[in-house]
Amino acid sequence: MSIILDPKDIDWQKARRFVYFLAAAGLVITGFLLLYQALVVPIGVSLFLSFLLAPLVANLDRNRIPRALVVSLILALTLGLIAIAFFKVVPALYSEILDLIQLIPKAYDKFTKTWLPSLREYVLDLELITAVEFDEFVRESRNLTHLTDKINQALSTLWATAPHVLGILINFVLIPLLTFFILRDYERIKARLRTLIPRDLEKPVIQFTGRVSDALRDAIKGQAIVAGILACLYVTGLSMVGLQGAVAIGLLSGICRLIPYLDVIVGGSLSLIVVLSDFKGAGHLLAVSGVFLAVQSLDGMLITPRIIGDRVGLHPILVIVSIIAFGELFGFWGVLLAIPCAAVAKVTWYSAKPFYLASKAYDIEIGQVEEPPGGQN
Repeated sequence: MSIILDPKDIDWQKARRFVYFLAAAGLVITGFLLLYQALVVPIGVSLFLSFLLAPLVANLDRNRIPRALVVSLILALTLGLIAIAFFKVVPALYSEILDLIQLIPKAYDKFTKTWLPSLREYVLDLELITAVEFDEFVRESRNLTHLTDKINQALSTLWATAPHVLGILINFVLIPLLTFFILRDYERIKARLRTLIPRDLEKPVIQFTGRVSDALRDAIKGQAIVAGILACLYVTGLSMVGLQGAVAIGLLSGICRLIPYLDVIVGGSLSLIVVLSDFKGAGHLLAVSGVFLAVQSLDGMLITPRIIGDRVGLHPILVIVSIIAFGELFGFWGVLLAIPCAAVAKVTWYSAKPFYLASKAYDIEIGQVEEPPGGQN
């Protein structure tokens, strides 16, 4: 959108009505969510799947294939891939992660024998802590075997109760049905909703929601593609340097990339545990570190800019702040939704910016512009 600097070119009454309409729509959606709290998850998942699959259905629908058949085939394929991932990939990955966690005591023992004496001497030389305090800290942290048992027990409990929890939160019968009917009647639903928009606001509302929709799709698809590419790079790189559990660590790091920078934290921690549990010298540690450094460099300089690009590009500081803020407010779901929400906020800002620049709030001299007869615009 080009920047408008002349307030005479802006219909301020229509702009205010546009904001009121969006606020009213937000209140209606909020009321719907509060009224149907028990169905928020299945409805939300269905809308999410429909949102992602709608362009594919629309493209195939143009080829005169019956829409119901197109929706059925795409939905069956999507749910089939999800089922394969859940029942085949996830159990294998879970087993590998358990094996890696069980290496924690061995890794810690290797650390205390190889690195701890040098670290103790270095810290004491800097006078950051006394010898007594350092030794007390080491004694308190030696009980890692007990911690590992607790982690294993927690993961085992989670795995045992996961199907029951998922069965409560996500109705696997309701979600496919909802997704099918939403996709089948997608264009009809859009047309019905469009008729509710005030006639003089139809064009700006459609333009704004279109930009938001594009930003969401770019953010979601871009993050998913980047995560997949990084998973392949991590698996390849860690396998080349001979790291135990390279496939599991690489795949988990790629999945964690859906939340920016989490791949380095999770993958780096697991890799460090494996390296220390069977320490083969500083060269092996440097090689593993080099894999993460190389993948992150490729991601920052080539992969993310080329795939996501400037259309959704968010400054790293904004990404970090958004993740922290949304995580604090909404927990895990807030962390997961931080980037899409930040992308929507960016679109909203760039859509509203021309009006701000042409308002009295930005430039007081605008108030001195000669007003037409009949009052303000």
